[in-house]
Amino acid sequence: MDALFAYGESLDDIGETELAVEQFEASWNLAQENDDVVRAADVGNYLASLYWEQGECEKSTSFYLEALAFAHKSGRVGTIAKIGMNLACNYSLSGDYENAITHALKALELKESNRHLEMICYHYINVANIFRESGNTVKWREYLLKAYALKDVEGCASAVDVAKIYNSLGSLAHEQNDLTAALGYFDTLLMVSREHDFQQGISTAFANMASVYKDLGELEKALALTEEAEAYLGDHTYEHIYNNNWKALLHKELGSYTEALNLVEANLARKDIGGYATEKLKAIELCYELNYLLGQYQEAFRWNDSLRVNESRFRDERVRGMVEDLETQYQMAQKEMQIELLEAENEVKTQRIRMGMGLLVLFSVLGGFGFYTYRMKQQQAFLLQTDLQQKLLRSQMNPHFLFNALSSIQCFMYQKDTELAAGYLGNFAALTRGILEHSRRDFIPLCAELKVLENYLELEVMRLDGKVAYQIEVDEQLDCDLHLIPPLVIQPFVENCIKHAFTGITYQGIVFVRLHEEKNHLVVVVEDNGLGFAKAGFASTTEHKSMSMAIFNERRLILEKRLGSPISFEVVDLSDRTDESSSGSRVIIHLPLLTNQNLNHEKNCNY
Repeated sequence: MDALFAYGESLDDIGETELAVEQFEASWNLAQENDDVVRAADVGNYLASLYWEQGECEKSTSFYLEALAFAHKSGRVGTIAKIGMNLACNYSLSGDYENAITHALKALELKESNRHLEMICYHYINVANIFRESGNTVKWREYLLKAYALKDVEGCASAVDVAKIYNSLGSLAHEQNDLTAALGYFDTLLMVSREHDFQQGISTAFANMASVYKDLGELEKALALTEEAEAYLGDHTYEHIYNNNWKALLHKELGSYTEALNLVEANLARKDIGGYATEKLKAIELCYELNYLLGQYQEAFRWNDSLRVNESRFRDERVRGMVEDLETQYQMAQKEMQIELLEAENEVKTQRIRMGMGLLVLFSVLGGFGFYTYRMKQQQAFLLQTDLQQKLLRSQMNPHFLFNALSSIQCFMYQKDTELAAGYLGNFAALTRGILEHSRRDFIPLCAELKVLENYLELEVMRLDGKVAYQIEVDEQLDCDLHLIPPLVIQPFVENCIKHAFTGITYQGIVFVRLHEEKNHLVVVVEDNGLGFAKAGFASTTEHKSMSMAIFNERRLILEKRLGSPISFEVVDLSDRTDESSSGSRVIIHLPLLTNQNLNHEKNCNY
C-alpha cells in the first residue's frame, strides 16, 4: 500500500499522470480492504486532486467526500481541514458556492480553534478567493491580509502559498485600479515562482501582467505576455480554459473576431467545461458578443439565451447574501467561543481568589515548615556539591597518575636531559595547580579548561615516549575567553582514550579533540584511532567504566537541574563500521553554551 503510494507520487512528479492514478487507485483499494483510515484519507485526497487535473470534476469531488469521511475517522485535525478546504475549492470552481463556503469555513474554524497553524495561509487564501468570486471586496481583502500576516511564520505557508498571496494582492490592487502596485505584486509573484520552479505561478504572473497592460491600452504587449504564459501552462485543465478565454478577449479588442471565436468555441466544446462555472460563463458571453460583431445574429441570439440560463450564481443577490450570512454565523460562533472562554476564565479567577483566601491561612501555618525544609535541602545540596568536588579532585589526582608523572621526571633527570625534565616538571606543576584551582569552581573559561587538558596530554605524550600524539581543534567562531564550561569535564574522556584505546597497536596513536558551536550548544568531540571497543575486547561501549566517567554522570545530573538544559554524550565504536580502514572510538558531548551573562540570568530565575 505504501509502496504503491510512493510510486504514484514519483510518477506524478515526472508528469505520468495516468500511470500515477493507477498506482493510487491500487493503494486506495488496499487501504479500504485493510480499514486503514489514515492512508485512505491521504490517498483519496491525492487521487481527487489528480482527477480534477484530468477534468473529471464530479469524480474528484466524490473522492474528496470519501477521503474527508476517512479523515474524520482518523481524528487528524490537519488532514480534516486540508481535505475540507480542497473540497471547498472544487465546489467554488464548479459554481456550488453554498457548499464551497460551508466547507471552507468549517475547515478554517477547525484550524483556528485547535491553533493548528501549519499551512493555515492556504486556508485563508481559499476563503478570500470565494469572497472575491462573490464580489465582496472587503471580505476578500480581510482574509487575504490574514494570510499575508502569517506568510513568513515557519510552517504557515508553502512557497506556492506565498506565490498565491502575491497573486491575490496584485489582483486586489488591480481591482482597485492601482495598476502600478498590481504590476509590482505580479512581478514579485514571477520572481517567487521562478525561484521555486512553480510553473503555474509563472504562467499566472504573465497572464495577470497582460491583464494590467490591457487596461493601460497596450493590447499588443498584453497579447505577447499571454502567449508567453502559454509556455508554462502544463497539463492543468483550468489554466488552458482560462488562457483561451483571456486570449480570445484580447483578439476581440484587437479586432480579430474570427480568431477569438475559434478559441472560445474550443473551450465550450470541452466535456470538462462544466466543472468551471465562471470560465464557462465567460466563454458563453464572448460567443454572444463575437457572433454579434461578425454579423451572425441568429447565433448571437442563441448564445444570448444560453447566457441568461447560465448566469453565475454569485450574481444572484440571494446567493451572495447566503454566503455572507454563513460567514457572519462563523464570525458569531468565533465571538461566542471567545465569550465562553472569558466567562470560564472569570469563573476560574473567582475560584482562585476564594481558594487563595483559604490557602493563605494554610500557607501561614506551613510557611515555617517550608522554610525549614528549604534550608535543609540547600544544606544537602551544598554537601553533595562539596562531596562531588572532592571526588573530582581525587579522580584527577589519583596516586597512579602522580607516580607515573614523577617517575618520568626522575627518568629524564637520570638521563641528564634537564631541559626535557624541566619542561615535564613545568607541565606537571601547571596541571596540578589547575586541577586544584578548578575543581573548587562551578564554571571556568573554556580557554582554562583547554590549557589543563593540553598540560595533561603533554605529560602523557612524554610519558609514552611519543607513541601517542594529540590534536586540539577549536572552531574560529568560539570565543574561548567568553564561553564557560564545567571544569575538568573533557579530561575523563581523553583519559579513557589514553588508557584503553592504544593497547597492542603497532602504529602511532592519536587523540583528536574538536570543539564547535551548534544550536546554542558547545559540541566536544573526543576521538582516537585506536582499536575500538570491539577489537579491544569489550562487548559494548558501556562495558567498562572509570571512576572519572562515573563522576561525570553525577555532575551531569546536577548541572542539568541547575541550568534547565540537557547535557548528553554519545559513544560510537568506529570499528563497527563497514569501512575496514576505520578504527577507534568517538565520544560526542553536548553542553549548554554558557557565558557569565546567561549564568547570572539563570541564577536570578532560580531565585
